[in-house]
Amino acid sequence: MTDNSNNPILKPRWSICLVLLGLAALAFLIDPRVTNILNSTHVRTRVEPWLMFLLDGAAGLIIIGVMHQLFRRWEQWVGVVLPIVLSSLLTHAIKTAVGRARPKIELGPFHFNPFPGDADFASFPSGHTSYAVTIALLLGILFPRARWLFIILAALTAFERVFHREHYVSDVLAGAAVGLFSVYLCVRLLPNRYYQALGPDPRQGV
Repeated sequence: MTDNSNNPILKPRWSICLVLLGLAALAFLIDPRVTNILNSTHVRTRVEPWLMFLLDGAAGLIIIGVMHQLFRRWEQWVGVVLPIVLSSLLTHAIKTAVGRARPKIELGPFHFNPFPGDADFASFPSGHTSYAVTIALLLGILFPRARWLFIILAALTAFERVFHREHYVSDVLAGAAVGLFSVYLCVRLLPNRYYQALGPDPRQGV
């Protein structure tokens, strides 16, 4: 086991995972109301074009930049791939076991159908959000100067999933917790060299 606690960027903050899970549980109470507000015609026509423009444009630029930087660094590739795989496995295992109905099929936030084999019953947790948070944290480690940008983009991804009635607020909070847990576990277990920054830490030289 590797101790990365001396590096404030790599230090796992397990309490955040617990807080997100607690908020996800509380969010069950407001899920229907938030979904209805975001899916009103007035909100959708104003927000949707800008939301998709920001997400699509940012995703393309990030992919190009990361591929360029990681091309010759196999250890960082491993450090990136493992948390993403772990996040994917955990997300799909929980989705299948819980079988929560998506908002768009209008069965309510407390309708569950475990092990359904149907994508309409795969709302909890949000896979897109767990992947977005996983990738945002990893990119924040590799490119410390831009870590807040990556976090904002992950938050926009979560918002988009609720906005399009694919998930409730509680789903995206739980997905964020899965992403955090996946990255923190790998950072804890893998040597430091797998998570060396590819860009300078913004605190250097201050």
